[in-house]
Amino acid sequence: ATAPASSAQARDPNWSNYKWNQTDVVDQMLDNSTAAQQDKAKVCMFVATSATANKDPVPTYVKNGTSYYGNGLTWTDGQGKVHVRLDKVGGQQAISDFLIALTKHYGNDPRIASITNGEWYTNSDAGGLPTDFDFSAFKTGQKAVWQAWVNSAPKDANGNRVTIIQSQLIVAGGEVSAADIQNIGI
Repeated sequence: ATAPASSAQARDPNWSNYKWNQTDVVDQMLDNSTAAQQDKAKVCMFVATSATANKDPVPTYVKNGTSYYGNGLTWTDGQGKVHVRLDKVGGQQAISDFLIALTKHYGNDPRIASITNGEWYTNSDAGGLPTDFDFSAFKTGQKAVWQAWVNSAPKDANGNRVTIIQSQLIVAGGEVSAADIQNIGI
């Protein structure tokens, strides 16, 4: 996959690197759904931006450091799952940029009920974390991702946005609290 030249490019839902600009399987599915066309059903999108929601959803340019995001932004655990380092600003930026582009693309579609970002657990039991991993910064970094994502979500004529959800919240340790989640709007 081609690396973005900037955050602005990566946040642009019309960037040619996004698969939905080549073949939009979500739009095709919705176009072919009688229930969605008749407003009897809506889609709840679930996306993976880091393991464990999916074994390896991370773009090659983030894994190999060939983008402006920087180097050393991922690790692979003992189960072969690739995780993004949200304890580093480049990892936060890569995840934010994608979620923002995705939400700009699908967020105003009335057939979409919600967009959920998959689990962001670090899975330290399956091969360990990088030796310089900062778990507190990881949680703070996730809050920065959520805030950027929510702030950039398009709103409809009534000022409403698509429901944004984070799966498998980690609130242990106090860096992320229920109040944070409520204040951010996740």
